[in-house]
Amino acid sequence: FVSALRARLQRAKFEVATPTGAEAASQDQQRSSSIYLLVSRMLSGTKEPAGQRLADFCRSFNGEGHTEKSSPLQRCQVVVQELVQLLEKSLAARPENESNIFLDEVRPLLLPTVERCLYARVGPALWRRHYQQRHRDLDEKYWRKACSLANINDQAVLRALDVKPHFRGAPPTAESHGEETMYTDSSTIHDAAETGGTGGSELPSRDDLALGPANPYERAAAELVQVEAALQRGAAPHVALEALLNAQVEMKACAFEASNGQAELDSMDDLLPLFVFLLLRSNLRAPLACAGLLQDALTADQRLDREGRAVILLDAAARYVAEEWDVSSVVNSRSQHCQQPLEDQQQYKQQAQQQQQQQQDDSQQRQQQQQQQLQQPLPATEEHEE
Repeated sequence: FVSALRARLQRAKFEVATPTGAEAASQDQQRSSSIYLLVSRMLSGTKEPAGQRLADFCRSFNGEGHTEKSSPLQRCQVVVQELVQLLEKSLAARPENESNIFLDEVRPLLLPTVERCLYARVGPALWRRHYQQRHRDLDEKYWRKACSLANINDQAVLRALDVKPHFRGAPPTAESHGEETMYTDSSTIHDAAETGGTGGSELPSRDDLALGPANPYERAAAELVQVEAALQRGAAPHVALEALLNAQVEMKACAFEASNGQAELDSMDDLLPLFVFLLLRSNLRAPLACAGLLQDALTADQRLDREGRAVILLDAAARYVAEEWDVSSVVNSRSQHCQQPLEDQQQYKQQAQQQQQQQQDDSQQRQQQQQQQLQQPLPATEEHEE
């Protein structure tokens, strides 16, 4: 009995000491939040050496005139390492009861936390001035073609990109095709058709374009747009890189579902055209700027691993649309397809008007005949003659 009781007590002690998966995740989240708040406070003021260094860097970075030999992103990476070292010294000098967080617990999370704090201050300027501006011309050319293809049926775009049939998903039914929503107006279509997708009109905003019918890769497109959103709001490059990797993984999952579990994306011949379609159906407006920033942020090992391949795929897909693909044939075929039902409607309307006019003429003619019959004198009888 005593042995059994001791075993039960030991088992209960182990169960209490070992948290479940949800409890462990909650504890990790709480620890990460505490470390982030601590580091953020140390970097916000100028009392700490790390805070003073960050303030000086932000001041020089936002007011620089492109006189530095190293790239802006390399400067950010160097300053991140300097801040990590300064924070470690400051935390080591603090009593443990003041920070309530041991240095061994802080050190694994210190680098991503410092990156989060630094890029929140200089990330938007880094994106706009050094990458978006550098790739503006080519990104605008890509965006104009993407807008011209926005109202084209998904199956037509997939066929134009030579995507294999089993990866295209189920074609739209007659009902869904009839309810298809136009993305852009006719002027955008004709401008793109005449100039090959590089018309001179002002680029429309993606927010002004209506959403069309859902496609089998909608989840992957929604994940891909997070790449540019992360860089615009000043997130660290590894956050945008993670979103890009997730989008490509989601694309492979969607392709497997579209083929009803019969095929998977293995070769680059299958990946590239399908990723081009995914890129066109996303809200990514500056893919070349995103690829340029992520390429500069990769380490030497990452360039040879899946991160490097993911960035290369993004850059290749955007350059293919902007520089090589002539979308005028696809747009013209859609314009002719849309113009034929319009001509049929006009012809039907003219026939209906002619029939209505003919009925009105016949009615007027019958009324005139009836009036003439009423106006004719009655034949005279013999009594009336006498």
